[in-house]
Amino acid sequence: MFQVVQLYMSWVKSSVPVPRWTLVGFQRVTLSLNTPRQLSFTVTARQMAVWIDDAARFSVETGTYVTVEILTCVI
Repeated sequence: MFQVVQLYMSWVKSSVPVPRWTLVGFQRVTLSLNTPRQLSFTVTARQMAVWIDDAARFSVETGTYVTVEILTCVI
């Protein structure tokens, strides 16, 4: 059984409007029933950047990010 594990990130506080959740990674994996599986994701600075209109560029803001929203869907 294949499943797609999706990792979403959220900004705790941002100086500009940002989506509540942003998809930053996904993996297609085979999972067995009742068998734990550890996955690793790498989140880059580019994925954490937000568009700053005044500066007309992307920037990574200092602060706290939350990356705990993990969803799976069966394929």
